[in-house]
Amino acid sequence: MIYRQIGTTGISASALGLGCSRLGSFASGVSGTAALRLLDEAFDLGINFYDTADSYGQGESETLIGKVFRRKRDRIVITTKVGYRLRGMIPLLFAVKPLLRPLLRHLRAARAVTLGARPSAMGIDFEPGYIRRAIEKSLRRLRTEYIDFYLLHNPPLDVARDRTVLELLASLQRSGKIRHYGLSCTSAEAGLAALEDGGVRAIEFPLSPVSVSNHEALLAATARRSVGVFANQPFAAGAALGLGGTTGGRHGAAMLAAAARDLGSSPAQLLLQFALHCKGVSIVLAGTTNPAHLQENVRAVTERPLPPGLFDSILTA
Repeated sequence: MIYRQIGTTGISASALGLGCSRLGSFASGVSGTAALRLLDEAFDLGINFYDTADSYGQGESETLIGKVFRRKRDRIVITTKVGYRLRGMIPLLFAVKPLLRPLLRHLRAARAVTLGARPSAMGIDFEPGYIRRAIEKSLRRLRTEYIDFYLLHNPPLDVARDRTVLELLASLQRSGKIRHYGLSCTSAEAGLAALEDGGVRAIEFPLSPVSVSNHEALLAATARRSVGVFANQPFAAGAALGLGGTTGGRHGAAMLAAAARDLGSSPAQLLLQFALHCKGVSIVLAGTTNPAHLQENVRAVTERPLPPGLFDSILTA
């Protein structure tokens, strides 16, 4: 495994991090036992960076991480996020999810409906009082006294530049509850706004051949400030692989597959390498619940560097 320094934080972590959004998910169909085994295997393969959020699995993702690594805390790096919360009666539904999960595991249609409804079940809350309560709950679930990177979870632009919110994160840092803070965002504008705060030490955002043009300015700004970059969605939810995409996207996917065959690799491995070799990237995050995919992803970070210009024709396909 390759390990990298994260900006100027002094923290070193595996270049490949495990995205844990599906661990403990209500509709993932993955049992708690299988999720625990996956976390153990990831660690054995050299992964020591785990990316989660208090909203993933309604907190169960954090709980699973805490359970597996409670005696290895000093050997891993944890990133978690705050800002999403369940609305209305939805928390009651998730209180009984252990009873519903066996049924959903056998009903694909029901799982699809649940996944489709998830965004509407979530609201956002970046009020200081909520953040103070949320971090205490995250610390308990993770069974730790501190969080390595605490990120605002896709905040709107006004929150990303809100000095009150950022000062609260700084106060949590001074108290020792977090080591560093930043944000996870899909908007480059929000990321650039947050970088105006000198205390931000990490930004997480999507990075793939599909999205890189949208984040060139943010990549350049993080590099200038030596801010850690956690690149997520390297497969662009399948778009970079041409899954359900446009004709041009499918053509680009065919070219990617051909390049992978020539290199004795896979399209997914090339996409991970693409994100990993973008200037300024500290960690590339890949989420999976499949042990075989996990092993394939690990192999990707040990492959030789990409040939120069490999993605030029694919990006314009």
